[in-house]
Amino acid sequence: MFAKLRNSIIHNPYNREIDPIAEPHDKIVDKYKEIRDRVLNPPVALDTIAVRGKSIYSVTTDEFAFDVMNVMRENNYTHVPVIENDFIIGVFSESTVFSYMVANEGVPINRDTKIEAFKEFIPLDKHVSEFFSFVSKDTLILEIEEIFQKKFSGKKRLSLIFITQTGKVKEKILGLITPWDVATK
Repeated sequence: MFAKLRNSIIHNPYNREIDPIAEPHDKIVDKYKEIRDRVLNPPVALDTIAVRGKSIYSVTTDEFAFDVMNVMRENNYTHVPVIENDFIIGVFSESTVFSYMVANEGVPINRDTKIEAFKEFIPLDKHVSEFFSFVSKDTLILEIEEIFQKKFSGKKRLSLIFITQTGKVKEKILGLITPWDVATK
């Protein structure tokens, strides 16, 4: 529709008789400007779709697993960053619980079980069915979408993208993005 309007204005065959053939309303001009600005300055994921800093639900290894799992259930969280000294040491997830149960031959998780008990399964490289990526704070939404489109590494699926200053693991987490964040943008 916008292209047709533009072409009607620019390529007016009746230029001598009717000039211009059409004039866009102010709302249309504003929309053109918005499109132009998004092309010239594409939106950065951290500023738009990411869950940012203090809004990220994260835990330490001293917290009780049942409490964490209840928060996950109530909020539909599937992954929770595990933080130590302001840096990520791993992710507590449904996959973590499954791996723990299999390794411990079904030993139940009780009210006193802390995240510490899952320490063998929470490191980023210890998840059997999922993996995590890191990107810099300047990564564009379009780049995030492309990363999620290539969402498999071997038999593992991409579950979270963490945003840090330069995209390195050993930096403070500034934000995180799930496939759901991209799908609902």
